[in-house]
Amino acid sequence: MIFNKQPTSSYDPEFVLDYSNSETLYTSIVSFDEAIDFDSEIGQEITLFGNDYVVGDNTNSVELILEKAGDKFNITTNGEVYKNEDKLEGVSVSWDGPRSTNYIRFNVGAPNSSSDGLRLNYWNRNKKIDPVFETFELVFDSLSIPEDRTDREWIEIETVGDDKMTVEFTDWNDDETTIQWVINNTQGDSAVYLQVDSDGHNLSVFEGEFLKRNDYVVVGNEDYGRLLKVSSIVNQTSGYSNDKVKFRDVFSGTTYEATLTNDGVGTVTVGGRVYGVRYKGLSSQSEDARVVWLDYPDSSAADSRIVYPTIETSKGALIMFYEPVRFDSAGDWLNTLMIPDGDGYTDLTGLPSIPPVSGGVAKSYDVGKLSYNVVRTLDSTGIQDFTTIYLQDNRNGIVPIDIINPAIVLIEEGDSEAVIITVEGGGNADDGIGVMEAIRTWEDDSQDWEKTLASDSKKQKEADKYGTIITIDSTDSDQKEAVISYPDESVYGTFKFVDTSFSSVAVCGNNDCESDLGETCSNCPGDCGSCSSSSGSPGSSGGSTTSYTYTISSSQIQLGYTKQLRENDRLRFTRQEGGSSVTHYVKIIDLQSSGNRVDIRITSNEINSSLNVGQTKKYDIDSDGYYDLSIKFERIVSNKAELTLKEINEQVSSSSTSSTSSSGSGNDGSTDGDNLLGITEEDEKNIVIPILIGFLVIVVIVIIILLILFLRKGVKKSPFVVENKV
Repeated sequence: MIFNKQPTSSYDPEFVLDYSNSETLYTSIVSFDEAIDFDSEIGQEITLFGNDYVVGDNTNSVELILEKAGDKFNITTNGEVYKNEDKLEGVSVSWDGPRSTNYIRFNVGAPNSSSDGLRLNYWNRNKKIDPVFETFELVFDSLSIPEDRTDREWIEIETVGDDKMTVEFTDWNDDETTIQWVINNTQGDSAVYLQVDSDGHNLSVFEGEFLKRNDYVVVGNEDYGRLLKVSSIVNQTSGYSNDKVKFRDVFSGTTYEATLTNDGVGTVTVGGRVYGVRYKGLSSQSEDARVVWLDYPDSSAADSRIVYPTIETSKGALIMFYEPVRFDSAGDWLNTLMIPDGDGYTDLTGLPSIPPVSGGVAKSYDVGKLSYNVVRTLDSTGIQDFTTIYLQDNRNGIVPIDIINPAIVLIEEGDSEAVIITVEGGGNADDGIGVMEAIRTWEDDSQDWEKTLASDSKKQKEADKYGTIITIDSTDSDQKEAVISYPDESVYGTFKFVDTSFSSVAVCGNNDCESDLGETCSNCPGDCGSCSSSSGSPGSSGGSTTSYTYTISSSQIQLGYTKQLRENDRLRFTRQEGGSSVTHYVKIIDLQSSGNRVDIRITSNEINSSLNVGQTKKYDIDSDGYYDLSIKFERIVSNKAELTLKEINEQVSSSSTSSTSSSGSGNDGSTDGDNLLGITEEDEKNIVIPILIGFLVIVVIVIIILLILFLRKGVKKSPFVVENKV
């Protein structure tokens, strides 16, 4: 498989099976128990791959003629196959001729450059019918983890204003957060730094670096890696009993307080690992002027330091924050640098020695699939002795280049290949900060796997063999953004041959759970959801019900996400509310196919709602006076409700007749996106029925009054009176 725009450039890039007419995709072999002399078998019948043929009259020593239901096939000794005098392009044959034939091999490739790719998810493109026999086909049956599957995660790198960028991802503990990670210092030297706000607070990636209050620091590594914020540094006038040093986990919100063992010294335990803590700063100083620094347990030697520790994501990737690290190397106090390599650390030893005055000494190191350049310089006075560590762009064919600006590095599990998202400088309206490019260490960032979307020329996608997909969005040309789609494991495709006598084949990965064709949550969780079961409620007769939960990324719900759901299926999404991540669910409670209606429940702030086919409703799911979510009930497909969810931000108007409320209040917390009065069809029924009843009552009363009047008129004395006679 490759990542390409196939079979033509009019398609968006994706993983495809690539082949050409000069390459063999597969070979069909006909073998015989004993050699056959075909020019002696003229008129005889032969069955090949389910087709009944007759050996044609013109069969000779260089050509075999097979005839079937008006079709004539010519198989020549020069390796060509003709059907009704037309050459079958992309098909070649290897055999030992019509006489004494032991076998015939049909080698099938692409007929032309417009049909040289087998794609997934396209009914007319995910299979290749055999051009010779037409009784079987090669099917791109499934991709283990398609791009829209829930067993992927998304690392989103976006711009904020002209001078800042944020990153959003979920850590190994399934805690999600968004942080500012870089800023262009437009008020100072115009350089780009790892900083988490506009007040100069750093994101430290070097063990032992001085940290001030509100600075961030990465500690640990891999699955015990944490991003901490220095939340408090208290140093009293005397002693240390009332001193305090606290850190807060940026993802989970957990607070860690150091255990102080002496004035300015202590330890803090984070994720089960004990870090040395040292702090200083006069009690008379502002808390923001004091500093704290940490010693990491993995670097036990006094002359070693860890650089660029990583944080493991929810799917097992490692995230590394990078910027050139510069430290004072006078006195050769530091002899070993420990840098994560995807499976622990690689020790950088034999660091550059003291250079000549006004000179520099550099040394390169390979760490996993990444390269670093360590440069030691001495100024003209011979006093300023500094060492700087650079990550390098060492793609094949170019001289390694030091990466000067900050970057985010994703290291893949398994193969430890990496993706480097570099940043370009800039900090004004004419040239804002943004993503420079994505550098893939696999295949030296081969451009063969980088393609601009046919559907959107401002977006480029690139991928590697692990299945990581990077989208570069240049909608704002001077402030590009990036999204990394990372799979839970290495991606692979499944291909199979299918007898064309079967009318349908379930295709895993087409976002449709084709249960009637054998798809289940076990063999295709991408279409059918992950398998989970919940037992019957107390007092029930027992048994269990199976439901599926599908996770939507923030980028998907922002663009609009459509999914077909059965009863009890749920959609899960997370959004930022009040500075923290809140998870919400949309669950199908009841699907009334006959009435074209679906009942849904939205949590965490529970809202019960009903929609009719074609109806759109808006919901204020956090009760802040703004609609946050719109849901459209598209249609019913095979007892599944097709819903489209989209994140919105619209103020709830005063004329709206609905407001968010709890379950059981009789209010679904929504307004109809297609009805300015917020009146649903159910509301219309509730209004019309009483009106009809009232109208009928009035009609009955009028009829009764008229009847009474008529009867009264009938009992008046007649002018013709007959008296009784005695």
